[in-house]
Amino acid sequence: MKKKALFVTDPQVDFCSPSGSLYVPGAEEDCARIAEHIDRRGEEYARIFVSLDVHTRGSIFFPEFWEGVDDAARRPEPFTGIDLEMYLKGECAWVPRDAVVREHVVSYFRELAAKGEREFTIWPIHCIAGTEGANIHPSVALALERHTVRTGRPLDLVFKGYRPYVEQYSAYMPEVEAVLVDGDIREIVLCGEALSHCVLHTAGDMREALARRGYSVAIDILDGCSSIIPGFETATRKALASLRIGTAPF
Repeated sequence: MKKKALFVTDPQVDFCSPSGSLYVPGAEEDCARIAEHIDRRGEEYARIFVSLDVHTRGSIFFPEFWEGVDDAARRPEPFTGIDLEMYLKGECAWVPRDAVVREHVVSYFRELAAKGEREFTIWPIHCIAGTEGANIHPSVALALERHTVRTGRPLDLVFKGYRPYVEQYSAYMPEVEAVLVDGDIREIVLCGEALSHCVLHTAGDMREALARRGYSVAIDILDGCSSIIPGFETATRKALASLRIGTAPF
């Protein structure tokens, strides 16, 4: 049997509880299923990774980072999209409040546009370090605790999102890659939130980085354990199809 790793992406209160500031519809049910999966099948995995979104106030993707070009008191509403092409042409209604970082933002947006990105999203304030919303949802946290007590295996925690001047959807990092390759993992099963963003970007980076190293690994999404932020359904399905991401049975 090939060695497998489970990658639980951002199972945090702000995403997974209906009271969370960036609740993904269906995420609470996803957490219940993830917990059940870990209880039933956790020992099938050689490693279990859990990524956590950790942000600070004033980050580039929060409203308070920006001000109106014609009215410095204005802030963009959450879910506002900043068109990268318009921004780079100087035709955007928004500009960073701190003039010191404006050249950095131009450079960063050029990088995003070069990668094929067209829009930058402003999100509700979420997963702020030290707050309840940044915690692992209780159902998943308890299942992970039971797994460690049962097996003696610690979790591999992955922290992301703490750099204030860039977005970071993907949880795939060099240290994650090292664990996968050194552990001879041959299948990675992803779940968590949101399928349209952090799960999708993590899967894409895994695919690209491991292929670049010539490392053969299957990448699958755990069936029924990740939800899509409303409005991103079509783009998500197209991206998963183009990446050739499969589905792992629950």
